Amino acid sequence: MVARFAARQNEVAFGIAFTPGMAMGTFFPFLVPGYMYFISSNKALNNTGAVAAQATAVAFLYNNILKAISGRAHPDAENNNGELSRDFKWGFGRRGVFYGWPSGHSMTNASLAMSIASYNRDKPLVVAGCGLYAGYIATSMVLGAKGEAHWFSDAVAGTLMGASIGWYIGSVFYKDKVGEKSEPSRVAIAPLFYDDTKGAVVSLSF
Repeated sequence: MVARFAARQNEVAFGIAFTPGMAMGTFFPFLVPGYMYFISSNKALNNTGAVAAQATAVAFLYNNILKAISGRAHPDAENNNGELSRDFKWGFGRRGVFYGWPSGHSMTNASLAMSIASYNRDKPLVVAGCGLYAGYIATSMVLGAKGEAHWFSDAVAGTLMGASIGWYIGSVFYKDKVGEKSEPSRVAIAPLFYDDTKGAVVSLSF
């Protein structure tokens, strides 16, 4: 029903409304953490960028595994009778990682937004802005491109998974920021700042 609704709408109006969201959803998971961590001289943004980069990387990897396994067909504006939404190619890589469930844009951007929100949970405007951003990207993936990018359920699943990943990773770093004790992770990635050099250290505990 949602895909059919999107296919019937004015293509120009919906293109103006949602094409920016689809473009942002493609590039922002790389550009936002990259700017925060590598370009900005603000240490608070550097730390936020490290959190966002880790959350986005986890979501991206997880999403591509799920897509490679599920191989769900994309909506078709001319043939949205419901049967196509049940067209899965279960296995591994039967439709690559571009077809499938859940929505990669929704998942990586929800992870990006919620990691930033979780790490800055003491800033209500940041949290609200991140929530609105994640919602806009998910909506764009469903209603943009005549509804042919993703099913509604793809976007819902991707948003929920990405938000969970982002909020958890942001919470781990937030507890460290405020000095709250937490159970140490077996694998940790922490930012390093030395003179004019920025990097990261990976630690393993068994």
